[in-house]
Amino acid sequence: MTAEKRKLDSNSLPEEDNTVIREAKAELVKCGWRDEMLEIAKEAMASSSLEMTLEELIHILTKEGLESVPSSVKESILKTMRNADGN
Repeated sequence: MTAEKRKLDSNSLPEEDNTVIREAKAELVKCGWRDEMLEIAKEAMASSSLEMTLEELIHILTKEGLESVPSSVKESILKTMRNADGN
């Protein structure tokens, strides 16, 4: 996805959703999750005996990423979403 496309997608979201996304990103960076995903990607590419496709890398990162988000971050994101929704 190009930077222009990402900007367009971000601008088409309601402000509450942008707030949730920004706060979720900040939480994931703060807890080291983003750096962990970067290391997993580097290790996966280095250990691949053949050239790894983007789809294969995305599959690995999606699986590992979903499993490794700390529960405290999940709770924080859910709280932010509820507050943005007004509940």
